[in-house]
Amino acid sequence: MMSTHFRFALRSVSRFKIPSLINFLGFTVGLTGAILLFSILLHDVSYDGYHQRSDEIYRLSTGLNMRDGKRHFASTSVMSGDNLSEVIPEITDRVRLRYQTLSLTLGDKIFSNENAAFVDSGYYSAFTTELVAGQFPKEQSDILINESTSERLFGTTDPINQVISSQGIYGSKGLTVVGVFKDYPTNVSFRPNILADFQIIEPLSNKNYGSIVPGLNTFLVTNGRIDVEELNEKLNEFYKENIGDLLDIVVHEAEVYSGMHYHRGLEFDIGQKHDKNTLWVIAVLAIFIIISTLINFFNMQTALVIQRSKELSIKQVLGITWASKIKQQAYESMIVLLPAFALSGVMISVALNELEQYTNLTLANGWFSADNLWWLMGGLFLIFWMITAGASLLMSRWNSHSVVSNYKTKGQSSVRTFLIGLQFTLAGFFIFSASVISDQLTYMETIDLGYEQDDLMTITLNQVSGYDQARTIKTAFEGIAGVKKASLSTAPIFGWQSKANFSIRKDTAVENHLLNVNLIDADFVETNEMLVLVGENVVENGRKLLLNEKAVKALGFSSNDEVVGQKMMYSMRDTTMEYTISGVVADYHYATMHDMIEPMVLLTNELGGYFNLTLRTESNDDQLTTALEKKWDQFFPGYLLTYNLVEESIDNAYRQDYQKGAFYQWATLLLVFVSAMGIFGLTYFYADQKRKEIGIRKAIGAGMQQILAQIGKPIAWVCLASVLISVPLSFYFSGEWLSGYQYRVTLGAEHVALTVILMASLAALALIYPGVKASKINPVEALRQD
Repeated sequence: MMSTHFRFALRSVSRFKIPSLINFLGFTVGLTGAILLFSILLHDVSYDGYHQRSDEIYRLSTGLNMRDGKRHFASTSVMSGDNLSEVIPEITDRVRLRYQTLSLTLGDKIFSNENAAFVDSGYYSAFTTELVAGQFPKEQSDILINESTSERLFGTTDPINQVISSQGIYGSKGLTVVGVFKDYPTNVSFRPNILADFQIIEPLSNKNYGSIVPGLNTFLVTNGRIDVEELNEKLNEFYKENIGDLLDIVVHEAEVYSGMHYHRGLEFDIGQKHDKNTLWVIAVLAIFIIISTLINFFNMQTALVIQRSKELSIKQVLGITWASKIKQQAYESMIVLLPAFALSGVMISVALNELEQYTNLTLANGWFSADNLWWLMGGLFLIFWMITAGASLLMSRWNSHSVVSNYKTKGQSSVRTFLIGLQFTLAGFFIFSASVISDQLTYMETIDLGYEQDDLMTITLNQVSGYDQARTIKTAFEGIAGVKKASLSTAPIFGWQSKANFSIRKDTAVENHLLNVNLIDADFVETNEMLVLVGENVVENGRKLLLNEKAVKALGFSSNDEVVGQKMMYSMRDTTMEYTISGVVADYHYATMHDMIEPMVLLTNELGGYFNLTLRTESNDDQLTTALEKKWDQFFPGYLLTYNLVEESIDNAYRQDYQKGAFYQWATLLLVFVSAMGIFGLTYFYADQKRKEIGIRKAIGAGMQQILAQIGKPIAWVCLASVLISVPLSFYFSGEWLSGYQYRVTLGAEHVALTVILMASLAALALIYPGVKASKINPVEALRQD
């Protein structure tokens, strides 16, 4: 009996091969795409949720009210959280975290540029740290390493109680590995490889509320019985009593740790950032894809039921039982859904692996892990199977005349048209948005950065003892074949820049400014191929400096020529030095397009830390790399040469933008495909609705063009209404998305035109098969069908 029902169901599906195949493909692709989007969304929405107390932790940030505006820093001074737990009872601890780069020596092996976080002891009770071996640190020299670092440094050897010789800003120190912790997942803001004691580096920082330490994050751990508004009120009261004259300049503010990854624009900030609007869009897109997939599935099933109305009537007359109907409808739904879910599961499994390699994100976990994915797909299959089988059964309950009359009513047709129009509107919305995203990404790739990033290489000189040694290294590398020019600086042309206090006398008053600063040598401008607009470059061992155009405006000068020759005072540690402004360089992008170019000062100072060597090369090939490594080994035997290509550093800074843009464009194509399936189903339904009308028109001589026009008329109205709704909406929301970039493209008529053309093409393509099929209807068969 079971095999009989299965054969009947298979025969029913095989009678309508093209619609069934399209229904199968549409459901498979829509389901796969929606689940993949949900996996990405779940990764980002649960950001920092790995830490069980994330909602009880607050990050402290620092605002400085300067003459030229307010500056907001993610960093604090080393004493910003002192004594807070004694005054504010809801605060149970203060945890500081600062990243530092270390060189580690283990036997005859040397590991350079190791990523270490120096933390207070309270870190381990506030932030989830899962030990897989050993214990938490007890002594100042104790450290934890993650599993990846343990494997890289020790291989299969037990790392517990192994002593590592380290070199950092604190000098040299032996560190003992007392524990190994599980690698942090990719959706956590801080993912250190090594955890060390903050007391090691604390003495190196000034004890002053206004002395902001770059990269120093201060967290306030609470008992969970205070919200952010109340906490900030109590912080303001505390600092009013404790920082005295600095109160008008230094402002402290707390924000919930679990939401800080949404906060852009803070200086000295670290960790990946997300945009809430983008996540909302991805969520809406995923939900709508799955809803659209279901709507299209039921639309096509409805059309097939109507086409089978005569068969259903005959079976009813012959006395088919209710149980037999249930079984046949269940089998027919299973024949389409079971292969769709099976294929979708395989596609999801493969796609998740590819996405993880492309994004370096941990996506295949939880319900999407290899162990749970098929349970998830099985559960979803049962739910969808019962829904579709039940809906199909309801449609087949009535006799043929009931079915036909029910689904030919104006109201039902209007609802169907509305649902398809909604799909079409969202497809237009995302087509417009995807074109804007594509243009913005292209703009970021092609904009003039103010320097030439190609064939530019940077090397970190952590091991140098001073400026003289750095200059010796520079001269040696400049002599390598393939190196065109070399320069020394505190920071590379692209990346984090430090800040310093400057003062300038204007009229009778002295104005103080906090400006970005990079200590450079006389070859920095030429090596990076920057443009000097007025004046001249700095010279070696001279007290001259360069300003960018933003700095000229920040200092209050009306033109670049006016500022040349002016005197500025530069404060470095406990020393103040007078410099002469020798020239002005064109503004250049040392940060991403998310950030506005700020005032920048470039000056020479042999007392500063020249930790960056920049090389302008003829090309980057293996021969040059070998020569660089050989020369490096002469200065630092045993130490591995690590370098960065500026072009790659810029690409990495935009990695999230490119990835989210690619996901959005991919999802847009998916939604367009699903919408095409919806238009196909609607056209197929209209063609079947008008079967008798088409037969009459053919009988009186109507050709294919007239029939296509008749079927396509309602589709054209749906398309037009969708364009009129989607374009204004997408214009507004695309503008909101672009506001996250300080340098961006302008929305224009080309985006509107592209959207209209693609939507019209989409409608035309979806119309072809049902329209051509309808035009081939036999008039005699159509007229006597009912």
